[in-house]
Amino acid sequence: MTVKLRKRKLAKGNVSLYLDIYQSGKRGYEFLGLYLTKDKAASKETWKLAESIQAKRQLEIQHSEHGFVPHFKKKANFVDYFERLAQGKPRVETAWNNTLKHLQAFTGGRIRFSGVTDDWLETFKIYLVTKVSPNTAHTYFSKIKTALKQALKEKIIDSNPGDLVSQIKTQDTERTFLELGDIEKL
Repeated sequence: MTVKLRKRKLAKGNVSLYLDIYQSGKRGYEFLGLYLTKDKAASKETWKLAESIQAKRQLEIQHSEHGFVPHFKKKANFVDYFERLAQGKPRVETAWNNTLKHLQAFTGGRIRFSGVTDDWLETFKIYLVTKVSPNTAHTYFSKIKTALKQALKEKIIDSNPGDLVSQIKTQDTERTFLELGDIEKL
């Protein structure tokens, strides 16, 4: 695992700073939005800031490798994460998209992972039951719990609050079918 501070020359003579992160056989880049200019004093301060960001990322990655969840991951938006998971599903999987719509309506489009607690999940369950049928609410809540399980696997959260919350109970439904005479009339 390495985090290297790198430079990239831009067209107007400035230099963009970014992190080259290599972890678990994968390489990633984090552009810092910091630039070195012809002003040496300002560039020196910018470089120091970039080095401190580099050191912070190095520590966060080391913490995650040893089972600690980095603080910046807990601040991530759960709704954005859920949306990325929903986009990865086949188009016929409308339950994910419908769950996303209800999640966005309930949260206003933003809730941190640290805000997704067992109490919050209980409140969301009540919201779902008031908006859709119990069986649909069961399906939507299952998607939320699935997303939390995935976040735990990806080490975004260190414990799954969904494990502490019971699932919404489904109701038996009676389906009626057309009889042969009805079909012939059609």
